[in-house]
Amino acid sequence: LGYGLGAGGLHRGLRCDLQHIALLEEALSALGAVETPLRVRLLARLAEELYFTPETQARAALCGEAVAMARRLQEPAVLLPALHARELGHVGPDVPLVERIEQSAELVDLAVELGDLEAAYLGHMLRELAFVEAGRFGEALPELEAAEQVAASLAVPGLMAWTSTARARRHWVAGRFAEADAENARAMTLALEQGGDPEVANLVVGGQLLSFQLLRSELGQFVPALVAFRNEYPHFTILRCFTAYALAEAGDSDAARQELHDLGQHGFTDVPRNAEWPGTMWALGRCAALIGDVG
Repeated sequence: LGYGLGAGGLHRGLRCDLQHIALLEEALSALGAVETPLRVRLLARLAEELYFTPETQARAALCGEAVAMARRLQEPAVLLPALHARELGHVGPDVPLVERIEQSAELVDLAVELGDLEAAYLGHMLRELAFVEAGRFGEALPELEAAEQVAASLAVPGLMAWTSTARARRHWVAGRFAEADAENARAMTLALEQGGDPEVANLVVGGQLLSFQLLRSELGQFVPALVAFRNEYPHFTILRCFTAYALAEAGDSDAARQELHDLGQHGFTDVPRNAEWPGTMWALGRCAALIGDVG
């Protein structure tokens, strides 16, 4: 647990840490099947670390075991990380949005009750994302505002960066493009303050800025940047899909068709079923339509 301090998944990393996964599995094996708070924490942290892997079913099983065990132990402080792992694992197409919205409320309520500000922040951000995906922007706003208040009180630039990114997304959806660009630039600055990870900032915040441009500019100029992103982060399927879409939109149908062929070698069953899913499927659909691939 000490090796992997901090939450995983959407906020602290861009890929799974195979060394950390091995350490967590070794710790669980050494601990045995006894039900203890430590085992709950190990299960939850392993589930988080599997976020950037195809192990969707294993992740769900670990989350379920952690939450059930924590409830049996009747220790709220132990239940909290288990609930966070569960809600992080729920991000994607496999859990109905209504359930994500309802169940994430437990995470926020417990975090507030225990006075765990970072857990409250994470819970609000996960609820905000669920509301946005459901198109319920009015209900998403209070969650974002609550996360902003927590991030400001903690004075952690890295946390404020993600709330700024979410705020920029709201401006974009409302058609306030100048405000979206300005807020996204602010997010980049915050993400890099005090030694922030430039890789995370460039991919997450920079990726959102690039997506803003993709939807309102000629795409040919962005193909080199997308290809560079795709080559640097090949495990992010969404980058490959947006590259294919940009190529098709720019008129390079042969290259787009090859990208689509490479992506579909396994019938698209290996497309990550996490937060990337909506954007991934949108880009795939757009690319297929542009090149006339009805299959």
